[in-house]
Amino acid sequence: MDILLVVAAYLVGSINFPILAGRLRGWDIRQRDLAGASGTFRQMGVGWGLGVALLEVGKGMLAAWLAGFSASFWVLPLCALAVVVGHIWPIWFRFRGGGGLGAAGGFAFWAFPVESLWGLIPFGLALGVYFLVFKKDRFQGIGSIPFAAIVAALYLIYALRDQPQELYALLAMVGVMTLRGVLVLTGRWWHR
Repeated sequence: MDILLVVAAYLVGSINFPILAGRLRGWDIRQRDLAGASGTFRQMGVGWGLGVALLEVGKGMLAAWLAGFSASFWVLPLCALAVVVGHIWPIWFRFRGGGGLGAAGGFAFWAFPVESLWGLIPFGLALGVYFLVFKKDRFQGIGSIPFAAIVAALYLIYALRDQPQELYALLAMVGVMTLRGVLVLTGRWWHR
């Protein structure tokens, strides 16, 4: 049963709403941008971006909900890993997806809601600092949302230090998103 929950989390993660939204418009978002909510905002506008972001968060929440059907310690961290891996390397879309932040955020809000809500404070502060420091310099490295997510993740690592199951779930998500970020920044990631 536990392995089925993890596989289900991967399959849910593999439903890439940015790619589906692009197909509704008659093109593949991966030809223009990365297949995530932020790419949808950039390529399709605020309405599509918000809709896709909500769906991405929802699939993360669904994966966390599925993990709740098991009493096994490792199902929560494995489902967290699976939903983000599914978004990044979706089976339905030739293993070419987005960054996984929306799915990870949804998973976190379902699995550890109090800490995640508090994590919005450092996230928001980091966004503000990013725009104050880099807006004028046109920093071309890491984007504002990933930067703020890194700051929020550091806070969550601290906040979850006494909750090993939740901490391992967070570290699994952060680890795979970091791998993907390194692949993007080093040019070893394809999105076309």
